[in-house]
Amino acid sequence: MNSTQLSENLPAISETLNQLFDSDKLNQISKETGFITRSSARLTPQNFFQLMTVELLKEPNLSYSALCGRLAEINPQASLTSQGLETRVNRRESVEYLQRIFQETLLLTLQKSYQNISPELFNHFPRIFLQDSTQFRLHEQLAPQFKGAGGSGSKAAGKLDVVYELKTQKFTQIKMSKSTIPDQSRAPDFVEWVQEKDLIIRDLGYFKLDALQEFQGKNAYFLSRLLHCTDVYLKPDSSEAINICKYANQNSLKSSVIELPVYLGKSNRVEARLIMYRLPEAVVNRRRQEAKKQAKKRGRTPSQEHLALLEFALFVTNVPDSIWSAEVVGTIYRIRWQIELRFKEWKSLLSIHVLKGKRPERILCWLYGRLICLLIITDLCSWANWYAFESLGKELSLDKTIKWFTHFGRLADSIQQNTLSRLVEDFKNNINRLCKQKRTRKTTLSLIDSHIHYLDSFFGGPIPENV
Repeated sequence: MNSTQLSENLPAISETLNQLFDSDKLNQISKETGFITRSSARLTPQNFFQLMTVELLKEPNLSYSALCGRLAEINPQASLTSQGLETRVNRRESVEYLQRIFQETLLLTLQKSYQNISPELFNHFPRIFLQDSTQFRLHEQLAPQFKGAGGSGSKAAGKLDVVYELKTQKFTQIKMSKSTIPDQSRAPDFVEWVQEKDLIIRDLGYFKLDALQEFQGKNAYFLSRLLHCTDVYLKPDSSEAINICKYANQNSLKSSVIELPVYLGKSNRVEARLIMYRLPEAVVNRRRQEAKKQAKKRGRTPSQEHLALLEFALFVTNVPDSIWSAEVVGTIYRIRWQIELRFKEWKSLLSIHVLKGKRPERILCWLYGRLICLLIITDLCSWANWYAFESLGKELSLDKTIKWFTHFGRLADSIQQNTLSRLVEDFKNNINRLCKQKRTRKTTLSLIDSHIHYLDSFFGGPIPENV
């Protein structure tokens, strides 16, 4: 593929950014949400949007006074006191305005995608969705709106529930709630998005049989760890569930990998492959110690049956063995850590967790501003990762890329100076040094690409934290 073909998406990327910061569009959203209804207002919708997004991206801890200083630089005619800006932020209409822009940004960035870059084992699936959540602490006075776990945990906390499409590297869903809402209650939310042959990989917290059954009803695929209290049957009409640990030790004592065709749940049983990996002793001991520690915190004692099950890593999937052998299913599940890495990058580089303040409106304005920035940078990274792979045969470093945009206020200044096209061109010219360095340790993607046996990854290296 020549350089002209590789660069043909650059104008489209610049156009996306220009659409997001278009004053006419922002004025229309402002009127529809009631944010600003008078054209003579001292603070324009575009100025407010810029303050809540790229200006706070540059410096996450800016005070209202400092933001007013930035506003004066952006628009000398926009004279506003810190009290005036605070009043503007702490309004329901301000939250609705930024929320609408966030939704528009999500839809806009999903309109285009680039060539899929994924291992051969994912070729059977048009889309691969990863779902997980992350929490962030808030001021305790926000507990009525964002109740936390309490006790030794935070009295006030929020949660972001995220769905990430792996092949295009795009976020297809981001929802905010209080931290006490369990992930399992979100399990049915995503069903409407799923199409035939899609693959859904979720954290154990989302395990819900009804959702798995709906995925199957749409001829879609799932991969999940097995919730230990799930009833497992060998036949669709069996009246008695099996003890899978005893069954494995009685029938496959010498096998390190055990596969069983099973049916999950007492009623409306879900047909699946159960994959059991017999773990190394050091891993089993660590898992049992952690289980006892967590149970003690809750004033409980783990059952012997549960402790026995920790001898195994348990996965369930409806992907047939003609596509995935039992040996690689556990390795493939580790791709879910891609979304965990995104959370870490959000917090360390985009300061998504820096949400100071006592008013829920301020918290939500700050949060939606960060999420909009996150979608913009993710969209740029999606194109850049494809470009780097095609032109250089390398993988982009998201860490380096986010730093490139945030250092020296590159993104904020280019928007203020109306030089987004130049910014995107500079970004393209710097992609080579924003790629990952070669390393001897295999990445998750390279492990999958090499069809590495799940248990092989436990030897010759550190024990994985989550198995």
